[in-house]
Amino acid sequence: MYTELARIVHYVHLLIIVFGICGFFVAIIPKFYRFRAIYFTFLLMTVLSQVICSWRCPIVLLEMYLFEIEHPGTVNDAYYKPFIVEFLKSSFKCQTT
Repeated sequence: MYTELARIVHYVHLLIIVFGICGFFVAIIPKFYRFRAIYFTFLLMTVLSQVICSWRCPIVLLEMYLFEIEHPGTVNDAYYKPFIVEFLKSSFKCQTT
């Protein structure tokens, strides 16, 4: 059950990443000045908290917590792996080397 919840968190995280990438292109359109202010404030807070302060994304922490409940002792190995690579491997049932 917790693995399915962790997978839902993966999808939510993927949607936020897509928002981050696509939102940049919307934010550069002059007509959407309110969206630009919200988007760049969110982007600035994310960069400052994760890069400068070395904080972890709360969505990743939630996913790791749910995965740890289902599979105790395996989170330390998954902690340093890139999110998108592991997500795509698990979604498409790819073998790991």
